Amino acid sequence: MSVIDTNDTNEYLEKFVGSLKKTEVTDNVGNAVEFSKGIEKCVFLVKEFSERKGTLWFVGNGGSASIAGHQVTDFIRNGFKAMSPMDYSLITCMANDCGYEQVFSESLNILMEKTDLLITISSSGQSKNILNAAEIATKKGCEIITMSGFKFDNPLRKMGSVNFYAPSNSYRTVESAHLFFCNCILDFSLSS
Repeated sequence: MSVIDTNDTNEYLEKFVGSLKKTEVTDNVGNAVEFSKGIEKCVFLVKEFSERKGTLWFVGNGGSASIAGHQVTDFIRNGFKAMSPMDYSLITCMANDCGYEQVFSESLNILMEKTDLLITISSSGQSKNILNAAEIATKKGCEIITMSGFKFDNPLRKMGSVNFYAPSNSYRTVESAHLFFCNCILDFSLSS
């Protein structure tokens, strides 16, 4: 006895694939960029910063933090220098002493170098701590790649050299898209 209707699962798959196909990528001034060109630019940045011995930093909250941590592992496993300021003792220290809105920016202000690259992952694109991390990276002269969803005009979409936007209001859809984007960047960084 089946508890899931085949039509429902097919519709769910089509909805996700449809959302993924509607991904929008923009450059640092908001111009639309073809998805493949966005991935190409990210691969260029990852390789450029790797050659300069820079660090690839990842930040995110909740499910996005899990994606960020997963990507740190995957990038390190494949020979890239990657980090995240998301150790639980560091996060709780910074949240307690500086406020949650500064939880990443305080650490990145100390640790991040101009040769580094920041990837921000935020479903809403409105989390103040993620926006503050991007601001610190900008002040330090670092390149930024952003991944967001939900509202079309979220502020994170304006902060990166390359900005990926997953047009959905579903956390699961947006987070799955962000994981896909990260996997594309790593896979094509390895194959080019």
